[in-house]
Amino acid sequence: MRLLTLNNETRREAIGVFVSNYFTNTLNLYGMTARGADWRDDDAQTLRFEQLLKILPAQSDSVQTFTLVDYGCGYGAFLKHLDKNRIRANYLGIDCTKVMVETSSVFFKERNDCRFICSDSLQEPTDYTVVSGTFNYKDKLDQALWQDHVLACLDNINEYTTKGFAFNLLTSYSDADKMKDHLFYANPGFFFDYCKKNYAKNVALLHDYGAYEFTVLVRK
Repeated sequence: MRLLTLNNETRREAIGVFVSNYFTNTLNLYGMTARGADWRDDDAQTLRFEQLLKILPAQSDSVQTFTLVDYGCGYGAFLKHLDKNRIRANYLGIDCTKVMVETSSVFFKERNDCRFICSDSLQEPTDYTVVSGTFNYKDKLDQALWQDHVLACLDNINEYTTKGFAFNLLTSYSDADKMKDHLFYANPGFFFDYCKKNYAKNVALLHDYGAYEFTVLVRK
């Protein structure tokens, strides 16, 4: 796949194809489960969600509902987590994997506070955006090219998100013998610095929750 020779839009589409193929396979194998979204188990998935929740405002009965985009929503597991924590949001899930969008749309079809679309980018304003695990699978692409792709996605998220966004990445501080060639391991310091310089003054780096990854919170 000679992505280096493609323009940004065509490159994003090409990346979307192999990512979609990968997660179509995981969903077909494991269904609407954590493994279906390529997490080890429910606990691993929930641990990540708990970090992402920290970007959201504290909830009370008097707080108005906010808008939230789940970028790379999969089968809608984060929406279930919001429900479990009694957090009200006008939810939009976007994912480049068509079968994920179709599955979640059917599962949540009775609700009027959420919708799902097949897309690889934000195209409308939102208060908050969360990204969980979306940037981990890079297939055979080299680190530098995938990092450029991640930054382009974050630039898009920043453009359309008005109050704050949160994302996680596997850490380059992972044990070398446990790292896998098809996954992207990022330098947490680089992404913290990039977000501080380009997105907001209030940025938090969470790297203390017992996983081989980190979460970045960008508050505007």
